[in-house]
Amino acid sequence: MSSHRLLACLLALHVIACGHAFVLANPPIEESLPMLPDAVDSFGAAEHDGFLYVYGGHQGSEQEQTGKNVSRQFVRCDLDQPSQWEQLPLDKPLQSLALVSCGDSLYRVGGAGLVNADNPTAPVGSVSDFMRFDPRTKEWTALTPLPAPRSAHDAIAADGKIYVVGGWDHSDAKPSDWHDSALMFDTTAGEEATWQSLPIPSFRRRNLAVAAWQNCIWAIGGKDDNDVIYRTVFYYDPQRGYWSEGPELPARADGLQGYGVAAWGLDSGLYVSGADGALYRLDTMYGEWQQVGELRVQRYCHRLLPDGDRALLALAGSSVSYGPTRSVERLKVYSP
Repeated sequence: MSSHRLLACLLALHVIACGHAFVLANPPIEESLPMLPDAVDSFGAAEHDGFLYVYGGHQGSEQEQTGKNVSRQFVRCDLDQPSQWEQLPLDKPLQSLALVSCGDSLYRVGGAGLVNADNPTAPVGSVSDFMRFDPRTKEWTALTPLPAPRSAHDAIAADGKIYVVGGWDHSDAKPSDWHDSALMFDTTAGEEATWQSLPIPSFRRRNLAVAAWQNCIWAIGGKDDNDVIYRTVFYYDPQRGYWSEGPELPARADGLQGYGVAAWGLDSGLYVSGADGALYRLDTMYGEWQQVGELRVQRYCHRLLPDGDRALLALAGSSVSYGPTRSVERLKVYSP
């Protein structure tokens, strides 16, 4: 039995023995989408105009960080008729990237790809790519690159602007350069648009989640350059131009909570899911996280995306029991 599976069993026994019970506000999870073509974690995904898009990702064990373990898939699924995944043109194989929907396009931000094209078993390295995908023509266009290579970050779009937080410039050829900067790109500024630096956050994180909610940009969890996992939550107010600290995520017994979390903001609250398999909601900026659901597959380095205003989709990621998964779960959510 793997250590992850043994830990999951022990935690389950502890919950039963202690008599703890979670009262969930939501009905059972519905699985209404076909499984992804590849079992992946650390991938890019976005919902755009009724379609769910998934780009690249990492396959295999966490220790296998080479080009042959990077997914070659770029696919989409019609959320109104979710019968199959449609293959789309892949620009380049990447993992640890961000894919965001903004305006009438999709934007791919950074990631890690094959450094040596002639050696697929070589380690992957961070890239500075910034690309726009037109869903109508299915064509990619190169835009102003990131100021430096960046992967294991996250990004979100709000009011025509793309925000990038966290990550590192990672390559086996040199020491990793952890990014303490946060960036913004205004897609409405035309051809002269460039990356702008935001006020420097008080944290450095990779494998965090970034979401937009209550007119702010939220940065949740992650691991720092000392290999410490955090449950901390910060938010950036674009109007006032400063960062503030929000309520911490609930703790998990093994300390994994916060690493590779996924998040999304809806009118009913800010939602987060992580390695403990719970779906949490923050319904006011100064409130406390409440458990409002539970995933069938406990996962991290996954994605949480909207399926309309009343449901969320938990996509792929790495299961705490058996590694990368193809699973897609649909969770109904309601206003408090």
